[in-house]
Amino acid sequence: MFYCGDHADAKKTVAELIRQTGFEPYDLGPLSNARLIEAQAELWIWLASRGGLGREFGFHLVRR
Repeated sequence: MFYCGDHADAKKTVAELIRQTGFEPYDLGPLSNARLIEAQAELWIWLASRGGLGREFGFHLVRR
């Protein structure tokens, strides 16, 4: 799960909440990068509704 923000303590809290919900947190840096996460959400919504995938899918980050 991607997250970003400008406050280090808040980001630590968010990262822990992400872990507690069963996801792996990925810090995307400062709050100015939120637009990148928003674009991904828009893509997910389009794929779910108009792209025919429905709501039971997600993206996965692959490291090489």
